[in-house]
Amino acid sequence: MSLGGYTSATLAPVTATYAGYVATTYTDQYKYVLLTLGVNDTLGGLPVEATFKTDYAKVLDDIHSALPAATVLVALPWARDRTADCATVSGWIADVISTRADFAAVAIDEAVLIENGDNGVTYTDDGVHPNAAGIAVLAPAWKTAMGY
Repeated sequence: MSLGGYTSATLAPVTATYAGYVATTYTDQYKYVLLTLGVNDTLGGLPVEATFKTDYAKVLDDIHSALPAATVLVALPWARDRTADCATVSGWIADVISTRADFAAVAIDEAVLIENGDNGVTYTDDGVHPNAAGIAVLAPAWKTAMGY
């Protein structure tokens, strides 16, 4: 399942519903959940740190509750012209993950993979969303994070 356009604040209230849907609709045992969340939280300025962390933690906890056997692998966000704010959010994400290390881990850092030293020109269409070349970089990075 893929969802787009969420911030931590807008995803937190509905994560349990979505994760529960996945758990009950698809009977396969999930080994990994890939989560890319946080870049939209940098639009128009940063949210309050404590609020972000509470919402992000709820997202992780709801996924874990619905899919307890799965490891939640997380991307640290990056977007053009929001590098500093994304770095701040990435630090907050790392703080939240540190208290959930038994089921969640940082898998990839978009500031390294997508930014590419050229402000995302090579690997994004718009400074946020990966283009085909960006997907070609991200896919193997996610695969490596999953141990394949």
